[in-house]
Amino acid sequence: MVEHGAGMEWRVFFARNSFPELDARSLFAAELDGRQDFPIEHRIDKYYCATEDVGIKLRGERKLEMKVCLGRFPSRVEQWTKMGLSRGPGAPLSSALEPFKQMRPVQHALSSAHLAEGFEPPMVTTDKHRFNVGIAGCSVEQCDLTVTVGPTQQALAPYRSFAIEGPDRAAVERLVGTLCTRLPPALTHPTATEGQPALGQGIMGFPAFVVALEQQGRQQH
Repeated sequence: MVEHGAGMEWRVFFARNSFPELDARSLFAAELDGRQDFPIEHRIDKYYCATEDVGIKLRGERKLEMKVCLGRFPSRVEQWTKMGLSRGPGAPLSSALEPFKQMRPVQHALSSAHLAEGFEPPMVTTDKHRFNVGIAGCSVEQCDLTVTVGPTQQALAPYRSFAIEGPDRAAVERLVGTLCTRLPPALTHPTATEGQPALGQGIMGFPAFVVALEQQGRQQH
């Protein structure tokens, strides 16, 4: 383990062509008035595993990272911790999880077929915009996501996610309440359609959808 991160987070995602007019800066125009944006981050991630409570990805094609959900609240705010992982040259991915194998969510991940040798993880190109709202250390995040899956590297329709993150649960929940009054009902009441992820499914919802699509593609070839 090389680093830690922890906090509270609420996240919603959707196909961009379903709500092309929605963007974080306009949704939080009043809160962000006069505040400087963080630089836009562009990177390519590879998703190795996504269970209900654990996500493992290669961030920016360089840093192996595990995110673990520690708890969920009725507001759909989730508590999480993030850890950098390390493994020796040529070692299987599962070896990087050995130090954490006593954690129940990690035990589930270790048994996941997603960690099988030879698994080519789906790639997600991310353009992340982050805005400091100046409330108890909270920030608003917008990610534009382009996913490629399968042996043919099929590109999916672009997605967008909004997130509210911060160290204080009450502050995050207040901002979530504000945002939910400005979003279409379809994004505040999760639903699922065939071949699409449930909207607003939380931290692991989108990674789980992407990894599942990759598995389906492998089974078909």
